[in-house]
Amino acid sequence: MNHVVVTSVRRVYDDCCTLHMDCDCCEDAVHRNAESSSPVVWEVCGYIEVEGPGTQPTAQEEFCYRAPAVVLATGTFAIPNALRVPGEARPFVLHSVAELDSRICSGELNELSDPVVIVGAGLSAADAILRARADNISVAHVFRRSGRDSLSIYRQLPPDMYPEYDAVYQLMCSDVIGAVEGYTSYPNAVVIDFTSNNEVLLRCYGIEGDVVIRASFAVVLIGSRPNLSFLQGDELEVGVIPGVAVDGKHNPVDVDPWTYQSHRHPGLYAVGPLVGDSFVRFLRGGALGVTSHLWQQREKQLSGAEVRLETNRPEVELTRL
Repeated sequence: MNHVVVTSVRRVYDDCCTLHMDCDCCEDAVHRNAESSSPVVWEVCGYIEVEGPGTQPTAQEEFCYRAPAVVLATGTFAIPNALRVPGEARPFVLHSVAELDSRICSGELNELSDPVVIVGAGLSAADAILRARADNISVAHVFRRSGRDSLSIYRQLPPDMYPEYDAVYQLMCSDVIGAVEGYTSYPNAVVIDFTSNNEVLLRCYGIEGDVVIRASFAVVLIGSRPNLSFLQGDELEVGVIPGVAVDGKHNPVDVDPWTYQSHRHPGLYAVGPLVGDSFVRFLRGGALGVTSHLWQQREKQLSGAEVRLETNRPEVELTRL
């Protein structure tokens, strides 16, 4: 569902009494809840942005759902990392593949434009390269290390399962500045400035002086962090390291490796980059683990209900007439 903003995900009792983990009376509330056997469910609130007719402003339709389980699958792209170099705030500098796609769809960027400079050596950078090349847009690819670097993420990907990423990897492995079918690589290079006339200044290893690239746009894709502020008080309590913001690489959401359920919050699941799993394809990964666990829980509940039904069924004596 597009144009949806989640503002809060919290635990509530079925009697609408909210469970606040930072409340002084938390332990008493949990004790009372245990005595009354009131189930704790998850409440998800937010709004949907709906475009008004004609020139009317966008409206917001609020929603609120309650469920026994919630799956966090937001990815880690909400807060992009920055190079922190001069000129990075200029309008031609973007920080997501979505922004690049928007410029292409609007016609601002096309095959007649100056090259688009893509900074980064991860999968997001590869996605940006593939998106640009799909519309025959020239690409200048800048990355800090050698394309054959032993820590390259592409070395972890089976070529037969990820052929498009393998194609990008092969382009990166030339290890020299050069152009191949609209793709120019700049290995062992760092950006030192984004100038006011749409130029990107590079410092390349082994080359004297600065390298200057005239660009239509520059896309900086050097990692990002998730925004889990909608978890409110639990935002800093779901990671492997409590009290530290979740980061897919260094502090993923703390989940069971088989069920993907949070170790601290039953009913809360996380999948994908939030748990460090960036390679989900052909039903591999957390989605299958979550589905399996939810199905097993459902089967247990149904079997338990049948046992209780059999136990509470009154005995009936049959009298022969």
